[in-house]
Amino acid sequence: MPEKYHNKSKKLNFFENGFNIDSNQLLWISLLSLILIAILCLGLWGCKIYLLRNIEDSVMEIEKLQNQRNFELEANFKNLKMKTDDLKKISEAHVYPSKIFDILEELTISQIKFVGFDANLLEAKFNLEVESLDYATLAKQIVVFEDDSRIKKVDLSEVKLNEAGKINSNLKIETDSNFLYTK
Repeated sequence: MPEKYHNKSKKLNFFENGFNIDSNQLLWISLLSLILIAILCLGLWGCKIYLLRNIEDSVMEIEKLQNQRNFELEANFKNLKMKTDDLKKISEAHVYPSKIFDILEELTISQIKFVGFDANLLEAKFNLEVESLDYATLAKQIVVFEDDSRIKKVDLSEVKLNEAGKINSNLKIETDSNFLYTK
């Protein structure tokens, strides 16, 4: 073949004073880039297939586990939780009426006798019909009740002398509302 038809590699000059590249190098770079892009595309396609299979397997496993669920047992657990919460609410609002008797036993003077008792637990109030030896003993009893921090207010009413010479009266006592709700 004559020399004039022989294709020698031509050098391309991209910049004015440097960085020359010849056409053979450009061809190899292009081929390597094309191969790299093809490998990358095949890898992504394979990854997609793998993930689709993994999704299908996960869906089948979820369906299998869904069939194993016991819906009645789950409903019973939900019902149990609701009942437990209701029981907690009831126990928090539980009134301990025996505390009234504890406070009376603790604070009552020995010369005082209780003849009648009436309580309103919702309002934390109770009425006592009291019999005392004299007015001074009754006054001491009222002072003892008023000095206790658990008692808010003490009202005295219907003071009268009975046939035996003792003093009968009514005491209306209001306690702190939290007092009856704590153990």
